[in-house]
Amino acid sequence: MKSKILLLFLIIIFFQSSTFGFSLFKKKQSLLHETEPLKGYYGTLPDLTEQFRELNENKTIQNLYDSKKELDTENLLKAPLENRKYVDIILKKPKETDFMLDVFDIKSIIEKIIKCIDTTNEIQKFNSLNSSLIDNIAYVERKYKGKVEENYKLFKMLLILSKESRNISTLRMESQIYSKYMLYSGEGAKYRPENIKKQTDHYKQSLNGILNEIQELVLNFI
Repeated sequence: MKSKILLLFLIIIFFQSSTFGFSLFKKKQSLLHETEPLKGYYGTLPDLTEQFRELNENKTIQNLYDSKKELDTENLLKAPLENRKYVDIILKKPKETDFMLDVFDIKSIIEKIIKCIDTTNEIQKFNSLNSSLIDNIAYVERKYKGKVEENYKLFKMLLILSKESRNISTLRMESQIYSKYMLYSGEGAKYRPENIKKQTDHYKQSLNGILNEIQELVLNFI
């Protein structure tokens, strides 16, 4: 019993001393804040706007063109207004129609075929591009059959080109197969290298003819 009373007495003394210490710490902190001056900038801020204004006034800017001088029109390059393609294509904007958009897809394929002929002339790439061309022309034929576009000269030229494309692809493929087993005479004469080149050159002319016709069609749609 005495031990419990003694323990309780010690707890009360410890609690009072802790409370007293905490209150003393708070008083010291408040005194420090009262005696210690506030930190920061005291005084008037400089007028930076005025300083930048002086810098801008002292800075001289040289103009690339003096607007006070008269324009020397004699030395200016004249626009080629006599050139119809410049006037119609540069100064005007072609009207985009579904037919024109489809034709532009064909135009892109034709340009790739011509590039193939002028460079590697590799038969697999050549026939692959021709196959894509034939498919696109067939799509145009189905889409515009019975419509006003069917009467366009370009529409009819594309149908002819499709047949020529199929023939030249077949000829070149057969030449790769049969030229090893057939003589370049009689029926095998068409597989002679010079004849293949002749047919390919003729096909290239047809491709360029389509490109020219597309250009004319663009001018007519402006």
